[in-house]
Amino acid sequence: MWKPRRLYAQNFEDLYLYRLFCNIEHGFYIDAGAWSPDIDSVTKIFYENGWRGINLEPLQECFETLQSKRPDDINLCFAVVDDSSVGFVDMAVLGDRPSENGLHHLLDTATADDTGMTSRHNTSRTRRVPATTLREVIERYARPRQINFLKLDIEGAEYKAIKGLSLATLDDELKPEVILVEATLPVSRLAAPHRSSCRQHLEANGYTFLYFDGLNDYYCRSHLHSSFSQLMLPPNIFDVVPVSSSLIFNKLDSSVAKDASMDSLQSQLADNLEANENLRKELADKGDSIRALTLEAQELQHALDLEKVSSKQNKEEMERLYYLINEEKEKAIQGLIHSNEQRDIFQSQLHLVQEELEAYSHLVNELQTIIGHSNHHKSHLISLIDRMGKLLAISISSSHGLASYLSPARTPQRSEDLGQPTQTCHNYQNRSR
Repeated sequence: MWKPRRLYAQNFEDLYLYRLFCNIEHGFYIDAGAWSPDIDSVTKIFYENGWRGINLEPLQECFETLQSKRPDDINLCFAVVDDSSVGFVDMAVLGDRPSENGLHHLLDTATADDTGMTSRHNTSRTRRVPATTLREVIERYARPRQINFLKLDIEGAEYKAIKGLSLATLDDELKPEVILVEATLPVSRLAAPHRSSCRQHLEANGYTFLYFDGLNDYYCRSHLHSSFSQLMLPPNIFDVVPVSSSLIFNKLDSSVAKDASMDSLQSQLADNLEANENLRKELADKGDSIRALTLEAQELQHALDLEKVSSKQNKEEMERLYYLINEEKEKAIQGLIHSNEQRDIFQSQLHLVQEELEAYSHLVNELQTIIGHSNHHKSHLISLIDRMGKLLAISISSSHGLASYLSPARTPQRSEDLGQPTQTCHNYQNRSR
């Protein structure tokens, strides 16, 4: 006889089943609604001691955990129904983490309303999952092994699962020796509506009611009832795994603490959902602000582009004006140089005229001297006066020529022309001597 090192099931189901099958070293089980390979598991003590079986779990995340933790079991991701023609069913998944609390069931609004299960959770989602019957599972995966026990914990769908066994036509060697059926509404002490239907159906097909543990009904093949019934006693200190009142209350305390923790988590979740909603609204407002700022930035960018174009045009215009100014400056410099040259020419001409005037002045002085010393030179005087008149005419003409140099457009007279009266005056002086 093998002995478990500890118990795992939530209501000592594994203890009751251990009493019945402790002398079987390598038995076989079917766990419909397996959920977790460890937490509250009815089959874990059997798996740890060499038993193997079939685990059915419709939730994909729970199924993946079973695949990881129970590699030697047959793990199937199916919901259990009563009609083999039904390929898929809708399942209501309650809570945000169904793989952690196990509160999921086939979609049944009446059951959900009666137990208030939906209201106990912040979220409820419908998921479509593949379905099969227990008859198909047994025929395909269990044959030819003897099934020692079948556990049904599928949240209100137990009667459909039993009907799907088709016990009336199932081979005797494939019929489970013990069938364990959850008999209360989920998360409740109230009897499930299907409880009486399950009992009538099983008793009509060779099974006898064996025991009720406050949560589950136990049925066994009728020929095993006499040997099994004497083992169905409440947990006690004489069990191979001693169960004392302190252990029970410790477990109750743990359960209460777990419920309190669950309530706290639900409260935190509600707060987080509210915070998330506020954050979503805030993000939406921020998004509107960001869009407005983006539009403003686009407008500023457009204005900046226009300003760049305008700046480029202004720069080109400034460069053009700068070129024109430099060009005019160059012209002014050239004009100034030309004016300086003209000024030098005018000064040279003015010096010549001054020399001519000085010559005329000497000539007049000589004339006055001649008149004062001799009157008999009248004829010569007349001639001299005539010459002076001509010289004076020439001087006046030279003066007009000098005035013409004040205009840049006029060409100055040659210096030799201005110098002619001086030569004439010298000739006259020579003749007078």
